[in-house]
Amino acid sequence: MKTSTSTQHRLNKLSEQGLFSLVIFPLRSSSKLTFLFLWILLWTFCGMVFIVCWFNYSSGMDYAKIELAAIEQKIKDPLQKKNALEQLKRKIEQNRNQRLFLLVAIGFWTYYELKVLRAYFFRKFGYEKIWIKNGYLFYRRDVFGKGKVKKFELDFISSIEVIEFNDQNFFESMNRSFWSLSGENLQFNYHSKVMRFGIQLDKKEMKEAAEFLNRGIMELKKN
Repeated sequence: MKTSTSTQHRLNKLSEQGLFSLVIFPLRSSSKLTFLFLWILLWTFCGMVFIVCWFNYSSGMDYAKIELAAIEQKIKDPLQKKNALEQLKRKIEQNRNQRLFLLVAIGFWTYYELKVLRAYFFRKFGYEKIWIKNGYLFYRRDVFGKGKVKKFELDFISSIEVIEFNDQNFFESMNRSFWSLSGENLQFNYHSKVMRFGIQLDKKEMKEAAEFLNRGIMELKKN
């Protein structure tokens, strides 16, 4: 007997002979996606400014070499030459510090650029898929029809457990923010590892998903 149901358009369940399948769609909001896209555009612009500035400051070393050659050729007075060289040294040190600051800023920018881009594309085009078949549980986080499939033997899987969350906890609230791909609410033990999935489910969804998958594991283990 084949059945297919959904909860609030986020859970798509399918069960038939020898197969249990669950698709978890991410939280989607057109207004939040639009805001996130605008944030990405602004953040990308900021990053391009950082990168252009870094190249500009990097070219400052070439100007320093030209200035050093000019000092050596044009200034004959030892005291004046010493003062000019010290001033040039301060400029080089300042330039080095500016380039170091920009490198740190570019690294910070790159991290959040990639993090938010992943969240945006997953929210808009992706989903999580779990299916149980032929003695295995499979998991894939799919975006644009692509994603690595993880495979687990049912005999070594514990039951699916719910990971409770506390909305009053600041860090948990951050993990469940729209721009983040964290805040998984389901898990199982596999050998010595813990596998987590089910991004930002509400309490009803996580309970329903856990019950459905546990039923599938038990039934297919018996068979």
